[in-house]
Amino acid sequence: VKIIHGLKVLPVEISSDSDFRDLKGTIQKSHNIPIEDQCILLNGKPMADGDAIYAAGVRSGSKLMLAESESLKQRKAEEMAREAAARPMLTKIGLVRRDVDKLQHELEQLESEVSSAGTAEGHKKPIVTVQEMLERSLCKLDEINGNEVVKDTRREQARRINALCERAEILKGKL
Repeated sequence: VKIIHGLKVLPVEISSDSDFRDLKGTIQKSHNIPIEDQCILLNGKPMADGDAIYAAGVRSGSKLMLAESESLKQRKAEEMAREAAARPMLTKIGLVRRDVDKLQHELEQLESEVSSAGTAEGHKKPIVTVQEMLERSLCKLDEINGNEVVKDTRREQARRINALCERAEILKGKL
């Protein structure tokens, strides 16, 4: 039989005494589409897993339609809703990241200047300012809540900011 899936035609060989559950298993093995995500349509009607293929009128060369199952559609809708809910939080984290990028650049400049001069004298105020701004960025991150993707992204940025704070603390130690 030929399975039409989107714009693709998936050739599948199956015995005429099989049922649609067997066909779904064959599709899963040959095309890596989970059984629970499959809905087989014959002449626009969904076929039950236990229905015999031959009794339903499927013959050699028949074309069947493979559609998304209702459970897959539901999972996709839920995923889209989670992504939509996370988007504003990820945008906020992105704004914090942008600010931290600038602070990192300032810190790197200070590190270079202190390294060249051999002392941090005259750099106390800018070092403290950068460190305070980094700590404020951590506070901004603490206000952002969301799903696991948001939490992971926030955690990643918090680690980065903490590492930069440690570098600023090392510079202060050279005063």
